[in-house]
Amino acid sequence: MKRITSACLSQTIRFEAFTPQEVKAEYDLYLKKLDARNTKYVIDDFQDNSHGVITVKIRKQYNTYHTGEYLE
Repeated sequence: MKRITSACLSQTIRFEAFTPQEVKAEYDLYLKKLDARNTKYVIDDFQDNSHGVITVKIRKQYNTYHTGEYLE
């Protein structure tokens, strides 16, 4: 029998909209939702280019699984 003892997701997310203010608002809302759900996360890379696009590489907790050393 196999059993998951720890897990996390590694994602690259691209936030883009019509104005830079909308992009920043969407990014901030995403982080607030993670915090509200008590989801553990680590931002590995953050890129905010001059064209109003934010790209984030993030490792985050999967559901309520134990994250082990993934987020250290």
